Amino acid sequence: MSLALGGPVVIVHEFRASLNGATRTPSLVAKASRASVEPLIALHEFGALFGGSLRWRAPEIATDEMPGEAWGVWGNRTIARFRAVLRERGATICRVTGEGPAQAVWTMSRERRYDSSRE
Repeated sequence: MSLALGGPVVIVHEFRASLNGATRTPSLVAKASRASVEPLIALHEFGALFGGSLRWRAPEIATDEMPGEAWGVWGNRTIARFRAVLRERGATICRVTGEGPAQAVWTMSRERRYDSSRE
């Protein structure tokens, strides 16, 4: 989906989910279609930019907003950074409260974020 001005619209679903069988309060999670995120943020950038990533399998029933896999992040600050990076790279963000199409989490990676201030 894109605007008349040429910038892509990225639909970001924000919801609470228990990750890795956690027993504490569910984490705030955000996901968007891989097809809309990948042209703007490559998967290998997620570790340095956000400290990790979540990837979801394709939904059983594809929709226009979620035609396949989803990529995303967890945590309030990280989600805000995720939206900011997408905007900086030319996207218009459409925030949706709720999980969207049901998808199973495929992988979760945690990495240390790169901190240029320590150089």
